[in-house]
Amino acid sequence: VDNKSQCSANEHKFRANCWIERDDVTPPRKQDPKPGSQVSWHPGFRSHQLRGRVLAMIVLDALQDAIDTWSEITIVEGHPLADEYWHVTDMYENIKSKALNLETTHCNKIKEHVPERVCSTPLKGRTEFTPRANPEETSLVSLLKPTPDGYIPKNKQNMLYDGPDVPNPMLMPPEGDIDVRAIVSNRRRTLSASAFEPFTPMELKDRFWKQQQQPQQQLSNVSSPYMNIHMTRTCVLYTSQGKEEFTPRANPEETSLVSLLKPTPDGYIPKNEQNMLYDGPDVPNPMLMPPEGDIDVRAIVSNRRRTLSASAFEPFTPMELNERFWKQEQPQPQQQQQQQLSNVSSPYMNIHMPLEEDHHSLRGRNLSEIKAGKGWIVDANPGNCDGTSTGYCGRKSSSTCLLSGHSDYRGGILGDALSGWLVMNIPKVEAGLIMVKFESWHLTRESKGTRGWKEVNNGDYDRTRDRDRGLKDKAPPLPDDFFLDYAINGEVTSLGLEEFNNARKIPQRVMEIITILDDPKMEAMENLEVAFRLRNCGRDCVFKFTHLYWA
Repeated sequence: VDNKSQCSANEHKFRANCWIERDDVTPPRKQDPKPGSQVSWHPGFRSHQLRGRVLAMIVLDALQDAIDTWSEITIVEGHPLADEYWHVTDMYENIKSKALNLETTHCNKIKEHVPERVCSTPLKGRTEFTPRANPEETSLVSLLKPTPDGYIPKNKQNMLYDGPDVPNPMLMPPEGDIDVRAIVSNRRRTLSASAFEPFTPMELKDRFWKQQQQPQQQLSNVSSPYMNIHMTRTCVLYTSQGKEEFTPRANPEETSLVSLLKPTPDGYIPKNEQNMLYDGPDVPNPMLMPPEGDIDVRAIVSNRRRTLSASAFEPFTPMELNERFWKQEQPQPQQQQQQQLSNVSSPYMNIHMPLEEDHHSLRGRNLSEIKAGKGWIVDANPGNCDGTSTGYCGRKSSSTCLLSGHSDYRGGILGDALSGWLVMNIPKVEAGLIMVKFESWHLTRESKGTRGWKEVNNGDYDRTRDRDRGLKDKAPPLPDDFFLDYAINGEVTSLGLEEFNNARKIPQRVMEIITILDDPKMEAMENLEVAFRLRNCGRDCVFKFTHLYWA
């Protein structure tokens, strides 16, 4: 019992601090002595460390087996190693087919909240929650359609500073402990006596970045396992695959010389200060259109005739159809509009325009009426919040624990009934399944995008911190005439308060989800547009959309 109580004591479970004084950064707020949330139900670093090492040993053991197999086979059969020994497609397909054919699993218990076929359907998704891999590519923001004037909500918060933190004694192995990091990096804890005094790899990293003066003889041929740097008397060689500023090149951000630059002591890194005059696709260019009478290869590939039937509007190319959608052209008179837009399908937008109108008089509207709203904001952590040791995240000026280092944040795109439509374009919808996860309990003060507004989108179109999980401040109840509208390729569905409450599922605390599309027979679509908006509650109802799932 005594040993257990000792292990459970905070001084043994946790070892962390919030700040170490440095010359180049001064926190605007006083820093706490230690990070928060050091509570009984959090296991502490020792438990995480043990589990991490056990998992690492499993991976290392498997890797050793693979290397042994490679060696044994190629000694006899020669190089290259035959596909059967290292291609795993057949194994994956076997596992997948068995999983899909399971009749009863734990997943089936969630069918009261989401369609049961979720358990056997590979899902795609986007979110603003962190940490997550490849934050830019996996964000909800990456799906957003811009407003007619080009506005897309972005995270306006910046980190107080970038780059690695100074060496932290809390992260160093205590004197006399086994230095696993040094062992894994195949380095002795101390360097030879012919170099400078013994120091840890973290200290070596700091010496490099801080530009501390050392005799050239001392720095000769020093190698850091973290920086992957070979230092000579005359130059520093980075053992990378090459960086440049020539364009075009794949992944410009990751392959640029700028990505290698070290900041000045005050954090300055040179950046390209030139901006494009405008963003988005150009207007249709006659120079790019097939001459009259020529074969329209693009239309053939997209399985579309060059011209639509006489019952539709005047002939135009798929590029022009795409442009009509994106440029939000004014709708035609009602009767002509309905005749023209009936069942028009674009090979790019995959739009189906129904004619019937429901009792809310919202179905059958011209898709160009669904304009992305201007009142949505991104509530997310700044930085590269990918959860890795080099993913510098958070570090807000408002933070009282800048060294906390974690990426945990329940981010999303937040707005209210004045924010307008939140419009997203979803790629490759192949199984007719879309679900949206949101939080309906946020407060008016959080909706900064519509502060001071009295009308939707501040009247423009009419003229033609993460909340505390304890919920100490309660959002007002939704009004009786509340509506959540969602549109799929222009077909609007309106949920009144009762319908909304029936459609909303709450699998667990602070988790709300609505399935907006469940049609297994739907034909696959290369692109599909979804949109959401709130109505009849002004700035009082504040929603944060956090996840979108589809298949």
